[in-house]
Amino acid sequence: MEPSVWERLRDSWLFQRRTSMGEVEVTAGTIVYGALVRTFVLVVGALSVAALWPDLWRHWWLVLFVLWGLVFYPAYRRWNEFTRQVRSLREELLCGSCRYFEETGQLCSLLDEHVRPDYIPCGGQSWEARDRWAEEP
Repeated sequence: MEPSVWERLRDSWLFQRRTSMGEVEVTAGTIVYGALVRTFVLVVGALSVAALWPDLWRHWWLVLFVLWGLVFYPAYRRWNEFTRQVRSLREELLCGSCRYFEETGQLCSLLDEHVRPDYIPCGGQSWEARDRWAEEP
């Protein structure tokens, strides 16, 4: 099913991409990159408005609310969604207990491929148990 115009606008503003099945792919890099680009766009926009409306900086709290509502809160929501998705991958897939599974990128570091619920990069052939004692400080 083709995404609607609203979904396409939201995807472009949040720097999301969709799979062939229409599901949103969320990675740590797209969350951070999207937040940085949105911050840049809003700061440039605020400076442009400040050139037209010199008293804008008397209402600095308004700029902070806009930054929170359009930059930080969407990034926070997407980060929560990302961590929930990684947690479910760790619990449901064989890759989640493998030493080569990198959580921040949902990536198999041995083969440098993304892990998905419908795709295990090595097919279970290169799986090695994660040493939990070595990871804890």
